[in-house]
Amino acid sequence: MVNGNQNHHPIEGWIQTHTKNLTTHNDCVPLGCMVLNSVSKLRPLCQSMSMFSLPNAPSLADLDWDEDQPHFDSRSRIFELDPCCGNGKVCLVYKNCLKGVVAQQCEVWFLDRSLYWQFLTPTFTAYYRLMITHLGLPEWQYAFTPYGPSPHDKVMQCPSKTGLSS
Repeated sequence: MVNGNQNHHPIEGWIQTHTKNLTTHNDCVPLGCMVLNSVSKLRPLCQSMSMFSLPNAPSLADLDWDEDQPHFDSRSRIFELDPCCGNGKVCLVYKNCLKGVVAQQCEVWFLDRSLYWQFLTPTFTAYYRLMITHLGLPEWQYAFTPYGPSPHDKVMQCPSKTGLSS
């Protein structure tokens, strides 16, 4: 049986967790977690900040090489939606921004741990549906990367092989 706990309010963010009761030990094991940061926690991803304090040290701006991807400078406004338990960051991205102009169109991108951008959806609504579809399973965002989820998470995403199906 999968239990769900939720806490949501439009301004306070949203968290949905799932646990699985193990029949052998009657323990609850975390199965999935869906997170959307609250409006008060939507902070710009650090922009053009040096990773080191050394002169001429690389910065996030040095990673900008593809014009179609988000940029770590004033061309994009990037906000973290989900920290993904340290396995990357799901970001709300406004591209082609101009100073003093309100951005209108956002996309949702996944910044993986190797600092490569992976496009997820063209709108926030589409991302919300995708997140619900994947039940917040660990590292589900990696299914949209060239290397995919870890072997452990591939097993978790196939309920019939884990005995987690209802």
